[in-house]
Amino acid sequence: MNRRTPKIFPHFNKMLAGLFYSVLFFILMCVPAFAQYPVSEIPDSLKSNAVAVIRDNTMNFTFVNLKKNVYSVHSVITVLKKTGDKFAAFTEYYDHFRKITFRKGMIYNANGTLIRKVKSSELNDYSGSGGASLFVDYRLKQFTPLVSSYPYTVEYEFEEAVDGSFSFPDWLPQIDYGIAVQNSSLQVNVPAGYNIRYKAFNMHDSCRESEQHGVKSCSWLVQNLKALEREPFSPELRFISPHVLTAPSDFEMDEYKGNMDTWKDFGQWLNKLDAGRDVLPVSTVSKLEEMVRNAQDEKDKIRILYKFLQSKTRYVSVQLGIGGLQPIPASVVDQVGYGDCKALSNYMLAMLKAVGIKSYYTTVKAGDYFPQMIEDFPSFQANHAILFVPMKKDTVWLECTSQICPFNYLGMFTSDRMTLVMKDDGGELVRTRMYPANENFLYTKAKVRMFAEGNASATISRSYGGLQFDEMMYLEHAPDNDVKDWLYKNIDIPNYQLKLYSITGDSTDKPEASLKLSLELVNYASVSGKRLFVPCNLVSKSDYFPAKTRERKQPIEVSYGFYDADTVEYELPPGFSPEFSPSPVSLNTPFGDYRASILIMPGKLIYCRSLLFRKGTYPASQYPDFQKFFKDIANADANKIILIGK
Repeated sequence: MNRRTPKIFPHFNKMLAGLFYSVLFFILMCVPAFAQYPVSEIPDSLKSNAVAVIRDNTMNFTFVNLKKNVYSVHSVITVLKKTGDKFAAFTEYYDHFRKITFRKGMIYNANGTLIRKVKSSELNDYSGSGGASLFVDYRLKQFTPLVSSYPYTVEYEFEEAVDGSFSFPDWLPQIDYGIAVQNSSLQVNVPAGYNIRYKAFNMHDSCRESEQHGVKSCSWLVQNLKALEREPFSPELRFISPHVLTAPSDFEMDEYKGNMDTWKDFGQWLNKLDAGRDVLPVSTVSKLEEMVRNAQDEKDKIRILYKFLQSKTRYVSVQLGIGGLQPIPASVVDQVGYGDCKALSNYMLAMLKAVGIKSYYTTVKAGDYFPQMIEDFPSFQANHAILFVPMKKDTVWLECTSQICPFNYLGMFTSDRMTLVMKDDGGELVRTRMYPANENFLYTKAKVRMFAEGNASATISRSYGGLQFDEMMYLEHAPDNDVKDWLYKNIDIPNYQLKLYSITGDSTDKPEASLKLSLELVNYASVSGKRLFVPCNLVSKSDYFPAKTRERKQPIEVSYGFYDADTVEYELPPGFSPEFSPSPVSLNTPFGDYRASILIMPGKLIYCRSLLFRKGTYPASQYPDFQKFFKDIANADANKIILIGK
């Protein structure tokens, strides 16, 4: 029997249907949209000391094959205050090897209500050079939300397709101090049988592995990380916060295949990139041989050619395709006279090779705060290239991008850290030179003529050496106005007039320089009746005090040591004599030693001060003692001599 609903009231059925849709539309209009990421869902513990909270950051990385990798990223960040605005920006680089596809952009208010969507057409597209590179093909897509009401939340979703398999994720969920993390995860997917290489720091849980349909996955998850407070003299953030570094085993980039399981293997791949690029024209070889014909020894030959490099070439960044890793041929640099760190180091290598001296191209993680490579995890960690020249009784390191750097000096930018030296059979880790405290010196000698009204005139001679020479190296070649600006900012005398100055570098290529000053000191001494209150310390006063922390958590890390010594001779005004002289100060601590004393002689006083600051790592429990050392120095440096007139 065929049963069908009888159409007894057809017009009534239509009326009911119309009423249903009207009511549904009314309900949808009246009920607010589902809230996304309301700030109320952030635990109070994560808001404490935070400028922003990462609500969710999900990175999914897929190693498709040697020729292709894919990143898929979903990121949600809540900005709590204005100082967190920079973390709300979308900024991603792309180049010849990388393609960015922007999938989604949303901005929500504190309640989680959508303020607006972000279209891919709104992303700015800039050159990645920043004006520093002449040849560059990498660019960046960037969007900065303009929101004036806090807190607010941004959500981004994008995909990055990468040609080749050289680059694997470096996952640092807590991207900066003052950033809390509610949820962040990384998943690495590779074909079954491929080795997933990783090194984890500060992670409670190890990688969660799984395998399905021929794909092996390894994933990490962190949740509810409170914002970290920046502590003075603390290790790098990546060593104190959860961090996972991953790297390929077999890989390929621009048809160059390699392996990264060991430093030796990785060095062999870098050697492939450099192969055949150290050849110079015959005419240039003849010229170089003539230049070193009368050299005293092998080291003198290296010095002569290094000076030639500095006079002939200039630094220009080149980041075209694989050029970010591969040097320009030495023959091209010889012709055009410029290149980046890779090209200039390779050019210097080629010149030394031309006169029979063996040297090695070297990569290094450069930076002024002594960033260190992770030695037990072979991977690409460098950002700079230098040259290593081993000798029988010495080792020469050459910074090939500077036209003013002394021979065989690296400075704070590349000294005292591990490098990857490309030997003939592959990579080898070699540490650059560490400059001990006694070589990082600042010697000050001064004569000050005091006058009864409190004014004074001073002649000052300062000698800088080692790592304390770095700034003088640039000032020696800086315009007059820049030097004067630096002097007025860095000479800690309340009121003075600069009469004369001169900066002279060492003529024997030592990393040393001298600064000579002639100053008129206005109201240098305070006057009270017949008395003059004269500051003991003329130009080396320390008022630095490491910030207080509620409970120091990280070890104290002092990256380098130094030694300062001052001798200041004060000529007393006629008729004046010392009424009060501070007692000698002697401080001896694990962190350093300090001495200050005053010698009274007829018509003059001689103030002597020395400070030795030691390189080292100290437990967090010693932080109160570390602070006290600085406080005691500041107190001693603030001492005054009281002179009394007849």
